[in-house]
Amino acid sequence: MTVSVRPMWDALLKPRTVAVLGVSPTHETLGNHFLRGLLAFGYPGSIYPIHPTAREFEGLKTYESVRDTPSAVDYAYVALPSTAVREALNTKPNHVHFAQVVASGFGETADGQALEEELLRQARRTGTRILGPNCLGTYSPRGHLTFLNNVSSDTGCIGIMSQSGGLTIDIIRQGAALGLSFSAVVSLGNSIDVEPSDLLQCYLSDDATRVIGIYLEDVKDGQRFYRTLRDARGSKPIVLLVGGQTRWGQKAAQSHTGALATSSRVWHGLARQTGTLLVETFDEFLAALVGFQYWKPHMAKVTRRVALVGNGGGTSVLMADYLARRGLIVAPFGSETMVSLTAIQLPPGSSIANPVDLPAGTFRLNEGRIVGQVLKTILTKERLDAILLHVNAAAIGEFTQQSDQIIEQAMQSASNAVQLNDAHFGVVYRTSEGDRSSQDRSVENYPVFREMSQAGNALFSIAQYERFLEWVLEFRR
Repeated sequence: MTVSVRPMWDALLKPRTVAVLGVSPTHETLGNHFLRGLLAFGYPGSIYPIHPTAREFEGLKTYESVRDTPSAVDYAYVALPSTAVREALNTKPNHVHFAQVVASGFGETADGQALEEELLRQARRTGTRILGPNCLGTYSPRGHLTFLNNVSSDTGCIGIMSQSGGLTIDIIRQGAALGLSFSAVVSLGNSIDVEPSDLLQCYLSDDATRVIGIYLEDVKDGQRFYRTLRDARGSKPIVLLVGGQTRWGQKAAQSHTGALATSSRVWHGLARQTGTLLVETFDEFLAALVGFQYWKPHMAKVTRRVALVGNGGGTSVLMADYLARRGLIVAPFGSETMVSLTAIQLPPGSSIANPVDLPAGTFRLNEGRIVGQVLKTILTKERLDAILLHVNAAAIGEFTQQSDQIIEQAMQSASNAVQLNDAHFGVVYRTSEGDRSSQDRSVENYPVFREMSQAGNALFSIAQYERFLEWVLEFRR
């Protein structure tokens, strides 16, 4: 896939040269870990290990300082103590394009504020753009750039920025388990130079990025951030999780990244005016991203009417309540639909109202293909905006032999049934406690959630976004 992005960001997302500051031939360092991971990830460009005395590291020629590299450095990974960073990056103008400063001990501490100011003044003089400090790294599959091991090399559509390094790892790991695929993930830390607004503009102009996820604790130039979101006019879904919206959260954010307190009312106002999807929890954040990755927003209508199908009547009832609190409707089917479902002659214990309850015994019919027949019947008769299939694999396994094969057939038949319908379709796949196999479940191009609440949050987010698009279209008329 050909990816277009503003040229200045190529140095970060597709770097041709990478310098690693902080390698050691005598003891293990974060720089060593990064460099070895880069090699294992198949990075194709030039790598310059920086060490004052070593001649080579991992088979690569080393350089005494970044000033000595034979060509300009697109991306420098700086794994040095805070007191050594400024001198290490003191180079000729435009020699280092981006520098990711990992160390903490800068503006988030009283003693480090002067260090941060000096580093920023130097960066302005040399033209180096600083990522961080107090961050972990950048993951860009298209550039074979990573700070984590065992990550996918496939370029996806989700662009992430995070002011928390630890949360950046959680987004990558837990997101991948839910099926998320990333265009880029950038840890921003204190954001003294490259700010959220900068990376937001990058993602908005990036052909590979269709959905943007942001974790923030502080925005230094709030007006610029607001204008960037406003001017985007909903061109891409943007999911925003903000830390530090309570008194205690603000204290934690201050010690974490040196963030300044911002009222939650400000964030809610920003979200309403710009179409940004403001979520409250990490689970909601991931769920919204999953929904936007797999579901194409409706342009001419807002998601409201939902059908629930699956095994587990109580779960479906709770889900109907959950959706209703968010403005989504699980309405009874019409008489024609009920007649058609009755004609299928489902076994006793099944329920054909909305929600549709198909106990484990019903799932066995036609080796699981009964599920697709039910969905096809509903979609033929009903005008739905979304349909969720709930598969409680643990319950099916308790009462059914060869449950894995039956479930696979059920999910495949469901996929076939919804292919020509524009309703958002998702699967909630639940297993027994400790069974992680749901991570590997996939139904072609449809999302698989672990909990009904995740699916509900995804639908709620996409409905909010569709409502904003509807307003934008009306405004332009």
